[in-house]
Order: sequence, then C-alpha cells, then structure tokens
Amino acid sequence: MKRLIVMSGVLAIPFLLTAAAVRADEPGPWNQTIRGEEIVSVKLVGGKPGDDMRGTTWTKGDPIIAKMAEWLEAAKPTPGQTDYGRHGYPMAAELTTESHQRMRVEPAYDCVSVTYPDGSGIKTCTPAENEIVISRGEEKRRAISPDMFEWLNNGYKHENR
Repeated sequence: MKRLIVMSGVLAIPFLLTAAAVRADEPGPWNQTIRGEEIVSVKLVGGKPGDDMRGTTWTKGDPIIAKMAEWLEAAKPTPGQTDYGRHGYPMAAELTTESHQRMRVEPAYDCVSVTYPDGSGIKTCTPAENEIVISRGEEKRRAISPDMFEWLNNGYKHENR
C-alpha cells in the first residue's frame, strides 16, 4: 500500500516547497532543497522538564545561527512521518527569521502503533537517524540533515549561552 503525502500551498520563507501531491516512494517536484532565510534567533524548546538548557536563546551574531542556516540550506527533503503524537521529550529548536516567521526543527522519528482487539494499544517510536522535521504552522517537512540531527540530540549541550 502506498502512502499519499499532500502538501498544499507554497512555503516561501523560511523554506521553499512546491504545491504537490506525490506518493512517498516516488520522486517528484517536491524533492528540492530547503532554503534557510536569515535567522535572527534560535530558542531551545521541548526537552525534558528541568533540562538546564531548555529555554536558552541565541541571537544574530552567535555562531550557531550561521551553522543552522547552512544546515537548512543543505537539508534534503525525504518522505516519512512528520506527526507522532506523544512520544517522549525530544529537544527542538524554534527559529525566528528577520520577517518574524517562526519555524520549529526537531529530530524525526519512525513510529508504529498497534491496537489490540480489546481496544488497548501500544506505540513505539524510534529516532530516524540523521533526519529532522521542519515545521511552520501546520505545514511540516521531513528532511535529511545529519548536522542538525546531531545538534538537536547532543550538540546543543556544548554551545555557549
């Protein structure tokens, strides 16, 4: 069975996508580079309650801002889940652009849900190595970005505050 991914509209800034409805297992015009706009701030959101880095904000001029812009430019769109429901406490970054648009970047996961005949169920989520989800409003895009994936999982801990 083939899944259908539907993207409506065009996200002009902070990343570009064309309007498309394509099967996830076939190449299509949606498979283009995600382009970063001028990022003016990055704030850590998500993570476990009590994480001492949660809420940390970097602003224009901090080296991580330039790195993130590069990582977004280099990110390659890929098919896959972008909505997971509750699945733990992933670290995420909220990026704000010069035009005051916000986007969220978080590690991607592959989740499988099973519902049993009695109505109970279980969901298992595993990290999708080197993949991230970029969200703006209700629109989400999955992409391959090893550097951003690593930063969201561990690298942020080594940034200056």
